[in-house]
Amino acid sequence: MIFFGFDFQFSGAVNWKSRIFELEKVLNYDSLYFESNHPDLYKIFSDREAPLTFKTDSIKQQNVYNQLDKITLQIDTIKNLTKDELVMKRMLIYTKNLLTFMWELDFQHMDDTPEIANMRDKAMANNLIWLKEVMYPGKKNHPMGCQLSPNV
Repeated sequence: MIFFGFDFQFSGAVNWKSRIFELEKVLNYDSLYFESNHPDLYKIFSDREAPLTFKTDSIKQQNVYNQLDKITLQIDTIKNLTKDELVMKRMLIYTKNLLTFMWELDFQHMDDTPEIANMRDKAMANNLIWLKEVMYPGKKNHPMGCQLSPNV
């Protein structure tokens, strides 16, 4: 029996800077490559306040999206990804989703943009399906989760 949940947040026990180390390892980058070639994404992963500082800067937002897409495409070229590498790829895909959620949602008027307000929950549901089908096929699964808001 497997208990799991799959959510992406820039808070909690996981040090996001450790994600940079993992990405560098998967992509065979040296330790300075990521910071110099993906500076806005590096800032997002290394500074918890950065996503909020980018909220009103559409150029930086687009840079981050482009950097995420570029790295995801690089991972796509790797044959026979390990389970950890598959999770890393999934993390990159849903980091884009999380950032869109953070940058586009007006938390004062969540009901005005239900497609954005529900984006995080939809991503978590898709991640549960992915975990069941890709990471733990044939296993009995018990997802665990939380609710963002009673209105979402």
